[in-house]
This record gives sequence, structure tokens and C-alpha cells, in this order.
Amino acid sequence: MRFVFTPRHCSWLNPIENWFSKIQRQLINRTSFTSKSTLCQTIERYINCYNQHWLKPLKWKFKGFIKILILYQLNAYCTSLRLF
Repeated sequence: MRFVFTPRHCSWLNPIENWFSKIQRQLINRTSFTSKSTLCQTIERYINCYNQHWLKPLKWKFKGFIKILILYQLNAYCTSLRLF
């Protein structure tokens, strides 16, 4: 087993995790596969269908670095006023 640290600002992983979760919930959990090739073909058909009918652009919402910058600026301001 290998543990990998993922920083909090790696929110690009969330859509990928959601995608695999959707495949598992909608396809894999409901089906019994007789071989690996059958599984691969089924997943490929699902992806093609998904791309044709349900695909939409991802709206990126990450603003974490801006929040951190604001906190640093606020900390510097409070320190200059000797509030801390």
C-alpha cells in the first residue's frame, strides 16, 4: 500500500474522482461482466454515449490561491498595526 499526499489546492482531481464514481454507480455496480474485454467494451460504449449526449464544459471554480493571498495581506496589515 502506498499513501500519496494530495495538497488541498489540487481540486482538479475532484472532477476526475466524480467521473470514475459516476461510471461505477451507473455502469459497473449494475452489471456482471464475464471477461475483462467485455468490461472494457462496455466502458468504451458508455464513454461514447456520455460524450454524445451528456457532455458539458467544466466550469473551473478554484479560487484558493486568491484567498491565501488575501489572508497573508490581512496578516501583514494587522502585524503592521501591531494587532497581534
